Parts: sequence; structure tokens; C-alpha cells
Amino acid sequence: MYKTHPVFEEPEDPNVKIWRYLRYDHLMSTLEKRALFFPSIHKLGEEDPFEGSYPEPHRQFFNKAWEDRGRMLNFPKPILSDMKEHDQKVRRWLMERIIVNCWHMNDYESAAMWKIYAGGKKGIAIQSTFKRLKESFKDNKEDDVHIGKVKYIDYTKNTIPRDNGFYPCVYKRKSF
Repeated sequence: MYKTHPVFEEPEDPNVKIWRYLRYDHLMSTLEKRALFFPSIHKLGEEDPFEGSYPEPHRQFFNKAWEDRGRMLNFPKPILSDMKEHDQKVRRWLMERIIVNCWHMNDYESAAMWKIYAGGKKGIAIQSTFKRLKESFKDNKEDDVHIGKVKYIDYTKNTIPRDNGFYPCVYKRKSF
């Protein structure tokens, strides 16, 4: 069922146009199963290593924090290294379980999206609205579904909030 969440910012206009660009075989699968496909953030990370990750300033902060923590607690380096590795495993575990379905919010079709996601002339674009997408999950009782806008930042300079594990999922590099 759709649920609001503070990390997932909704557009001001719930009737804003959204687009989903699909290859023909993905469209047929969607129609046959009467369901959208939701790959994990981890799977998307195979194409974009920054998907679901923190920007560079965060990585520098986390590395320094681990060093400071180790000095402060006087932990031997192997124990500190194990703790840091455990932290990374938990993060990976989380990214394997967060699943997404990406739409493009725009008043007009996008030639780039056609080329990248629909295979040019061998695909289709589905047009809907943010409101209709939200409403499509009303009968889903099994899972909480959160929908929100993606924010585009410079991963070499900008930071994102760190107080919720969902934040890395709603930020992408400006090149996207």
C-alpha cells in the first residue's frame, strides 16, 4: 500500500505527467503479470556504481570517523577493520532489499529516455500521473510503497542527509 514517508518528496502537482520507457519484451511481461518490475538498488548499482551510495564528502567523513573512533576507543586495527567491514555488509544487505521502479517526470517525451530505456523504435512509453501511480498501489496489502522525486547532485561536492537509510536511494549524480 502506498504510504507517505519524509524521505520521499512528492511533486507539488499530483497530476504531473510521469513517463515509463520500456522495451517491448518488458511491456509484455508487465501486461502478462499485471505488475511492475522492481529491481533492487543493488542491481541498478551494476550499471551505476554510485546508485544507492553516499557522495564523496560522506565517504571521507565516514573513513575519518572510523579512524577517530578507533583511536578514541583504542581498538586494534584488525578489530576496527572488521567493524568497518561489517558496517559495509549491512549497507549492502539493505541495498539488496530496497527495490525501485523508475519513472521520468516531465511534461514532454524524452528522446534520450526513448533511446536508453525503450531501445529506440522497439519500445513504448507509458504516460501517467503521479496521483494515478500512487492510487495503483491501494490494493497492495503486502508491502509499503513509497514514491518520491529524485534529487540530482554533484557527488564530488554535495552531501545528503544521513539520518535515514533511504536517502541514498533518492539522490543521483547530475549526469543522470
